Formats: sequence, structure tokens, C-alpha cells
Amino acid sequence: MPSVKPTPPEVRCKQPDGPDVKTAPRSDQWIEWLPGLNGPGIARLSEKAAAWIADTLGVVRTEKGLRKVEHDCLDKLDDKGLITQ
Repeated sequence: MPSVKPTPPEVRCKQPDGPDVKTAPRSDQWIEWLPGLNGPGIARLSEKAAAWIADTLGVVRTEKGLRKVEHDCLDKLDDKGLITQ
């Protein structure tokens, strides 16, 4: 009589993909030049570049959070002996 192999447990730890990173500003959009009153002026990071950096850091933080949930779920299943890595 043939033996029936046990089916592995169904694991549902996969989290959705994080948001996409927006396209970075063009190279000429990173620096704003502020003319000085009595001198050469000052260069600073543009508002567009600063906003892109802040958005990108938010995406990275979200992605890290999603992956942590995923890994914690897999670790719990591993600890219970339901899966092996």
C-alpha cells in the first residue's frame, strides 16, 4: 500500500511590496543658488531634492517595517518547528 506524504503547512507571511521610490530630481535640480547682497551668494539643497530625500526615507522605513513583519512571522513558524530555514 503506497504511503501518503504529509503536506507541508501553508505559510502566509508574505507582506505586500512597499511603495515605489519616485524618480530622483535631475542633476540640475539638486542645488539652488541664492545670490548674496554683497557677495558671491550661497548654494543650498533645493526644496525638490529635499522633498525627494524625505519621500525616499519614508519608503525605506515602510519597506523595513514590512520586511520585519514578514521575518517575525517566519521566525515564529520556525520556532514552532512548522518550517525550517
